[in-house]
Amino acid sequence: MTACQNVAIILICIFARDSCSSDNHYLYKEKPIEFWLNQLKNKDDDVREDAAEALANICKELGPKAKRTVPFLISAIKDKQPGVRQEVIRALKEIGPDAKDSVPCLMEALTDEAACNSGHAAYALAAIGEPAIESLIRALEDRNPVVQIGAVTAFYKMRPEAKRAAINPLSKALNNKKKEVRKNVADILGFWGPLSRPALNALYQRLNDAESSVQVEVAKAIWEISGQGKELLPILIKTLKDDSIEVRQGSCWVLRRIGPDAHEAVPFLIDNLTEKDPWLRIMAALTLGDIGPKAKAAIPILIPALQDKDVRVRKNVASSLGGFGKEAKIAINALIRAMEDEDLWVRIYAIRSLAEIGQDAIMAVPALKKALKDPNDEIKEEAATALTKIDK
Repeated sequence: MTACQNVAIILICIFARDSCSSDNHYLYKEKPIEFWLNQLKNKDDDVREDAAEALANICKELGPKAKRTVPFLISAIKDKQPGVRQEVIRALKEIGPDAKDSVPCLMEALTDEAACNSGHAAYALAAIGEPAIESLIRALEDRNPVVQIGAVTAFYKMRPEAKRAAINPLSKALNNKKKEVRKNVADILGFWGPLSRPALNALYQRLNDAESSVQVEVAKAIWEISGQGKELLPILIKTLKDDSIEVRQGSCWVLRRIGPDAHEAVPFLIDNLTEKDPWLRIMAALTLGDIGPKAKAAIPILIPALQDKDVRVRKNVASSLGGFGKEAKIAINALIRAMEDEDLWVRIYAIRSLAEIGQDAIMAVPALKKALKDPNDEIKEEAATALTKIDK
């Protein structure tokens, strides 16, 4: 008999005497709660599943007032039928913090991938909130990635009051020996945004983490929490030279949000424009576009990429050139040629970038007027808009 089952038996004994509960006269489909609780023990799979669904709906209606059902729900959480387990977990979620005794069972259910029960368990743990925090932090260390993902999801979905209670233990977990735990903790704190401000000191201390992947995740979190990024530039420039493509893409993500103030990173971003990985080239191009005119040294290298074999590269480079404004006037001829690309979005982004160049793109007017007769309505609309900015 598992610890989870022992808890259920003890709680059932305790709550059995609670016959005067405030929900005692509540009826669902003209049946009292006790009827549905008893049906959870029925030998018929369909009957048990109907009972579990009924209890989930009852708990949704009553919320914490249905807490006396918790031990019965715990006893059914390992039912052989995935549908029964799913509805029982949903019921516990609706009860919220008063279902705290179910935390050990729900942690086990994070490995239950049948009927998406792992995800349902994560949402239930999120609803329970503060009583689940320590267990969820331990789950971040689990060898099973499904459990790790479930724990992260639970932290994502917690209510604000539970998030605030979790900030201090999560800040301590930034010092965990496992890099994946440190990365996940930084990701969670960043996802919460400004609410995680009390964790900023702990995050700044981790900027010098031995693992570059952790450094980037911490930099993301600091940006999402504070909106401040200039002090992150030394780390982000360093990680732009990392061996890991994923790390460099993460650096680009933060640099895009810093924008023009990230101009010190331009030479290192230009270096990434010639990498083999198309998504890295795309991220570098978009980042340079977001930095804008201060990154104009990249324009001569971006122009040939408008003819890249990979349509994703052509599309995003065409888009990025608009970020340079009139500084991109040396790209006008290449953008005019891109208006004939076989891909619709390459053509649209080329037209938009010409519009951002403005009156200096006057030589594009004939091509834009021709585009007014294009069979595609989006092209016609984009061309008309561009002409209002160029041909004044």
